[in-house]
Amino acid sequence: MSYKYFPHNYYFYTQKTFFGKMFFLEDVAKKIVLGQILNGVSKYDVELIAYAVLSNHYHLLFYCDKAENVSKFIHQINGGTSFQLNTLTGIHQSLWGEKFNKTILDESAFDNILSYIIYNPYKHELVKNIEALKKYKFCNYSDIINTRRNITEPQNINIELE
Repeated sequence: MSYKYFPHNYYFYTQKTFFGKMFFLEDVAKKIVLGQILNGVSKYDVELIAYAVLSNHYHLLFYCDKAENVSKFIHQINGGTSFQLNTLTGIHQSLWGEKFNKTILDESAFDNILSYIIYNPYKHELVKNIEALKKYKFCNYSDIINTRRNITEPQNINIELE
């Protein structure tokens, strides 16, 4: 099933690995995913608002003016990451599994999703506390906290990935 993208919209995107495999346990793998995200941002004129790269998935909150660039952006991330990791490991396997797309329609949903993404490394126990989250290299928690007010605390966040 293809997802319909619209121009001038905010999107919440989650991409899981194939069967939830922990392909990104090492920082070098997370750097590859983040590098592909940043390459896609510049190549497809996407405004990246929030991101988190974890051991078996990543989350993005972004804005895109051109509907056709959304799928190109995602393809850049997933295709580029697959190519680089398969080349690095010498093992050619499928990396990606389920995905979740959501168009953000109101400010309340935007704020809730933003909080969900930036606290995700804490939720998945990749960091032990908020101080460690501030230093986590694969999430822009610190950037968000320094520029926005009224960020929801982790225990109040509930996003269902359908």
